[in-house]
Amino acid sequence: MIYQQMNKHQMINDLMSDGYASWTYDQAEALAEHIEESSIDAEWEWDSVALRCSWSGYSSIEEAREDYTLDDDENLEDYTTVLYCGDDYLGEVVIEDF
Repeated sequence: MIYQQMNKHQMINDLMSDGYASWTYDQAEALAEHIEESSIDAEWEWDSVALRCSWSGYSSIEEAREDYTLDDDENLEDYTTVLYCGDDYLGEVVIEDF
């Protein structure tokens, strides 16, 4: 078996080139950074199709909350991993589907 080590930019390009996904650049970058950080201590096999099936991108945390019909007092972060894109908590998010 042949293994290739990928850097963040290669992961972003692979996510962005997936014709069945609708990642924005910021969402792909947040997901790639999360995977980079998560795989520091363990080997991780890259699978962009599995990522597309396990994670979803939203234009805002409010949009994601609506998709999961949470009560006003519930936090999405209590149920799953939420990745905030960019430097603020007002923009796009990527969440691990549950």
